[in-house]
Amino acid sequence: MPETIPFNIANLLLFTMPGFFLLWSVGYRAKSDFVFFMFSMFWGIVLMMVFIYKISFLKWMTPLLNNPYAGAVVFSIFAYALGLMIKWIKPKFK
Repeated sequence: MPETIPFNIANLLLFTMPGFFLLWSVGYRAKSDFVFFMFSMFWGIVLMMVFIYKISFLKWMTPLLNNPYAGAVVFSIFAYALGLMIKWIKPKFK
């Protein structure tokens, strides 16, 4: 049986890191910190679900998925790169 990660506030905040880097690299500005936090939480959870669903079958990703801190760093780098790509592509469609 795989070990489950206990749910606590630190693990919850690890989900916001990729969302924060995505919004930050795109250049999103919110009117309040709470709105920015909630958008970071939403996009972080969406990115984690998509990333884990698409890549969880790879054997070399198993250690990253078992360690939430290493996974958060990898997902944050992925989110930052995705945000830069979105920022680069977005003006081309205006």
